[in-house]
Amino acid sequence: MSSVSGPIAECWTSIVRFHDPRPAGIVEVARTYEREGWDGAVFADSQSIAPDVFVMLTAIAMSTDRLRFTTGVTVPLTRQPAVVASAAAAIQEVSGGRMQLALGRGDTALAYLGLSPTRLATFEKFATQVKRYLAGETLPLPEVAPVMEGAVHGFEDLAVGNGPDGSSLIWMDRAEPRVPVEIAATGPKALEMAGRVGDRVALMVGADPERVAWAIERVRAGARDAGRDPDSLGFTAFTSVAVTDGGDGRRERELVVPFVAVGSRFRVMDRKVRGFASDRDRKVLEGMLDTYDISQHAQGGQGRGGLDEDYISAYTIVGEPAYCLERLQRLADLGVDRFVLSHSTPDQPEHEEMRARLVHEVLPTMQGREPAGGVHFGEIASARSESA
Repeated sequence: MSSVSGPIAECWTSIVRFHDPRPAGIVEVARTYEREGWDGAVFADSQSIAPDVFVMLTAIAMSTDRLRFTTGVTVPLTRQPAVVASAAAAIQEVSGGRMQLALGRGDTALAYLGLSPTRLATFEKFATQVKRYLAGETLPLPEVAPVMEGAVHGFEDLAVGNGPDGSSLIWMDRAEPRVPVEIAATGPKALEMAGRVGDRVALMVGADPERVAWAIERVRAGARDAGRDPDSLGFTAFTSVAVTDGGDGRRERELVVPFVAVGSRFRVMDRKVRGFASDRDRKVLEGMLDTYDISQHAQGGQGRGGLDEDYISAYTIVGEPAYCLERLQRLADLGVDRFVLSHSTPDQPEHEEMRARLVHEVLPTMQGREPAGGVHFGEIASARSESA
């Protein structure tokens, strides 16, 4: 891994500031990510624990020049498909083509409304309509009329002589590149649906190559069944990576536990273990059913629940730079062309140091650049503590 032969995959990361979700701080984090060389950033679409995603992505677009960005993730029930597509298309134009849109069944955004994740059939209809709007299509009105309490269908109660014949984004500039639609998926049915609908698929299955290969094959099977070319799809892997500095990695493994808990919970989201799972994994996942603390979502206060050392080690990538790069290369060889790397939550004291390790020791090789080298992270940590 010492010689650089070309890029391995894109490297994105998440803007996770649930402990301090002030808009100004979020924009500054995005600027920092751009300076550090990240390819893109994910920002949560969860109205109760983060500012509005489309407002924040607009602010980020106007405060950066190169960084790409996506929602993480936009869900049915909180917005109508045309509204989602219109917001994404507007940011695409404002940003000069840097907008991407990730859709999912829903987690915290729905939980804080007293709702469980959207049924898969409803999600597929939502995602399909969003994609059609972004492609510039006109959808039949009976197909898109919102199904919600209080909706009055038709124009019988509207003073209009000539109503629209269909629903479309009339204002959208068709010359702009279409916003890519990514589907977040974990279980087999959702993965197959993602293959039918998405331009990209975000895999929430951890870093075990066998599990990632299984997930990619399920997506490709869904694409083939729908008559689509499986090779046209892109694959994103949400991956917890912590670079060690010569120690045993015990503390670094603890730092990524909140992200392991988030991702693993998606495998039992509807209280059933879905998809590829060993007997040991199944036992661990079943232990999470009643232990996840949603008030500590993606924060350092999230406990282990039923997660044990073996499970955490398999789900994450923790080790010295060469080891981390080798593990990431194995996933890229399976077809992953984008990683969203998480390392620690911002409320943990080691957060800046852990991100610096990734930026200096992993990003350059992943992006086909020579690492700068010569950085001793123990000295960085010591300098920070002395200046605190």
